[in-house]
Amino acid sequence: MSPGQKNWGNRTFLNMMEHAPLFLSSLWIHAVFVSADVAAALGAIYVCLRLCYPIVWMVFGGEAGAPMAPYTWFLFGKKINLFYFTFPQYGIVFYLSFATVLKIGFGIALNELVGAPIYVAPIGCGLFLYHFALGGFPFIQAAAAPFFKA
Repeated sequence: MSPGQKNWGNRTFLNMMEHAPLFLSSLWIHAVFVSADVAAALGAIYVCLRLCYPIVWMVFGGEAGAPMAPYTWFLFGKKINLFYFTFPQYGIVFYLSFATVLKIGFGIALNELVGAPIYVAPIGCGLFLYHFALGGFPFIQAAAAPFFKA
């Protein structure tokens, strides 16, 4: 195996293992306390997106590494990259968790409010998290930097 192929194999499985606890816990808690049907639908979308991760890396990154084009405001970038698949997954986990907190803590049924969680979670929440991570978070890092000077 080449170094790129080893990195691809390692990162594919390690990335899946890193994300599994948050995904599975948010999925199960949402299914128990909010809606098993919505959790199942979003879980299926999440798994399909997860399956795309190694394929996109292999086809569009190959030996060069993970195809990523961060710091762009044109959705996720002008060419295919892993952000098309990772941030919708983050959006699903965020949505499942947030909907559960709203339901248990405040009696608010987010699934009913949004009407179509299968679109809102991966697309709406995914886009929000992408733009926050790459647009808003650098400002937070810059503001916090003086507190971490040696």
